[in-house]
Amino acid sequence: MLLPRALAILTTCIFLGGCSTDLELTAPYQDITVVYGLISKNANDGVNEQTRHYLKINKAFLGDGDALVYALVPDSSEYTDESLPQQDRYVEDIDNGAQYPLIDTLMPRDPGIFNSPLHKMYYFDASLDQDHSYKVVVRVKGSTIEATTPVVNNISYVSGFLSENGTNRLNLFQGGEYKVIDMKYRSGADGKRFDVFFRVRYAEDRGNGDIREENYRYKIGTTTSSSVSGNEELQLPVNGLTFFETLVSMMENDASINRRIFRGLDIEFEVADIELTTYLRLTEPISGIVEERPEYTNITNGYGLFASRHFQTSRHIRLGPDTYVELVEGAATSGLGDLNFCVDPAPWVTDPDVVCN
Repeated sequence: MLLPRALAILTTCIFLGGCSTDLELTAPYQDITVVYGLISKNANDGVNEQTRHYLKINKAFLGDGDALVYALVPDSSEYTDESLPQQDRYVEDIDNGAQYPLIDTLMPRDPGIFNSPLHKMYYFDASLDQDHSYKVVVRVKGSTIEATTPVVNNISYVSGFLSENGTNRLNLFQGGEYKVIDMKYRSGADGKRFDVFFRVRYAEDRGNGDIREENYRYKIGTTTSSSVSGNEELQLPVNGLTFFETLVSMMENDASINRRIFRGLDIEFEVADIELTTYLRLTEPISGIVEERPEYTNITNGYGLFASRHFQTSRHIRLGPDTYVELVEGAATSGLGDLNFCVDPAPWVTDPDVVCN
């Protein structure tokens, strides 16, 4: 059985016959660098290219006083330009040797434990190649801190309704009943964990030209590939009843809203590489009786995480005719929530009973 560290020390003292009563809480100063960075080929809208990539580079600190006081002082955790000059921090494309200097900048941060309202971040500008790997290099006081990550590739669609130019429909309600549809897609190389979301886009019309664009997002589920080689078919059930019930729960029954104009439905994929997947798994809430977890890092000579993620969005999902009718007239949305939906006109939406006038 593993003993907590303090208990293990106490037990050792008992068996050895005694220990000094002087306990040193601080050790001689040692520079410990902490690096966190997630690079992506696509921006987080899942459509546009990501060309600016941010990293956080800090130093761990320890002193004789109150750590919470130290945390509010930038120099306690942030490197100065003298201690970490620009030539000693960069990201390298391993496949072609291109180097991108990490440029420091100040970004806003909400008040909390650490210094605010600004804190130091580092960034580089590059269009990433999904077939290349990238290495972050930080040199501090003769030590080289580094880590390498591939770039997660695009996923491909199997289910026809995921294709923007396709004619297939997502039938969440059909023939008088809610459906459960198996959504299928193929993993891209270096992708391990796939979190999938619905984003419903709509506008609230309060009359007199007061139209406010809104959206809500909810998680459909998560799948995990068995390897990171790519081209593995994955599937996730999409529950029609859950879709409509969530729609009602997310939206307020507001009498000032004359109607809600349904603009469209998107399906968003957030993909993590194997390093980020491990990190996320270790930081999820604990459900068992074991509370201790190993510290996880993939940084050589330091701590932190340098990994890759991928965003991809299938936009303008075409719903089946019965699904549009259920959205506008169905019991779940009209009877329970009185949400007053109508559907924005589109070439694939022709029913006059659901289209907004």
